[in-house]
Amino acid sequence: MDPQWHRKLLIVDDDPLVGRMLRDGLAPLGFEIREATSAAQARRALREFDPDLAVVDLELRGGPSGVDLAHVIHAEHPGVGIVILTRFPDLKSAGYADDALPPGVGFVRKDVVERPEEIEAALNAVAGNRSADVRHDNVVAGDLAVLTRAQREVLALVAQGYDNEAIAEMRSCSRSSVANLLVGIYRRLGIEQGGLLNPRVEAVRRYTASVGLPERPGE
Repeated sequence: MDPQWHRKLLIVDDDPLVGRMLRDGLAPLGFEIREATSAAQARRALREFDPDLAVVDLELRGGPSGVDLAHVIHAEHPGVGIVILTRFPDLKSAGYADDALPPGVGFVRKDVVERPEEIEAALNAVAGNRSADVRHDNVVAGDLAVLTRAQREVLALVAQGYDNEAIAEMRSCSRSSVANLLVGIYRRLGIEQGGLLNPRVEAVRRYTASVGLPERPGE
């Protein structure tokens, strides 16, 4: 690492527990830290604190999202390296397009919050223009790793409460295509059809165990 690099870090997360865990884990590693709980607070901190790096929660509530804030930072403070932090395995599962983030932004799942050395490595990567090294949306962990991208997208919609007809309309495909994807999901997850468990409910249970309960866009 360049010894002249000023490790000034802005943490933007509306969950006090996550913010505290990040601060307590990263401060001993030499980061000077400022915290914000909203995009509005973050914009003030960007002007006053002038950070080199930012860790931004994807799901900021009550205002612009982490994706919106990442675009603001990229446009108005292009020297700031950005790492998006989220419980979702990829952007589509969170309701965004694959290319929703500005170029050069890292994407890290929240299960690494308790391992500050991994957050530090992600920050070092984006600072060195190596964001591809910290795109966790390209590496799916846990049960969902056995699913294709299309299957994960459909399962995310099922977990949001949509029925097959609504999913077919949203994906511009037939209901039979959705049904076939669901059969494939059950098979890959090892969920028996016709057994004691409702396969649709069990698939949602597996999904939420891996990434949490997804919000519907606009909630």
